[in-house]
Parts: sequence; C-alpha cells; structure tokens
Amino acid sequence: LPEWLEYYFRWHTEMRTKFPDDMLLTKADAPGLIVYYCERYTCGGLHDRLAATHLYLLLRGNRTKSIVLLKWNFPMDLEYF
Repeated sequence: LPEWLEYYFRWHTEMRTKFPDDMLLTKADAPGLIVYYCERYTCGGLHDRLAATHLYLLLRGNRTKSIVLLKWNFPMDLEYF
C-alpha cells in the first residue's frame, strides 16, 4: 500500500478509538466526516465498491484530516464482500 494510505488507516483507527460511536458527531474537537452512503440499486457490485472513486475519497480524507465512512446496504453490506 502507498505510504499515505497506511498513514490514513493508522490515523483513522486512532480517531475512531478517540471518538467512539456518536462522539464523532457530538464532540467539537472530532475530525470532519466524509460520508458515502449507498442504499439501493446504485451501489453496483464488488468492482464498483473498490473503484477509484472510493480511493479518491480516502485520499481527500487524508489531505483534509477527515474520517471517511463508506456504507452500502444493497445488494449486501460491504463487510460481506
């Protein structure tokens, strides 16, 4: 993995540990959020879920020190791929 991506993953883990659950939304010193939510029919398959658009979101999150949250519900939750 590129160094910036490894750094972002480490930083993301630290921030999610520091701001668990809804603290990410309620604490003034929490980092910003970039949310990508896909509920129905527009999510695509595995290829779409791993496409460059999402890599771009991670790059932007790294540059802006924002937490990137990706959520898919259709056809299955992301954790099943």
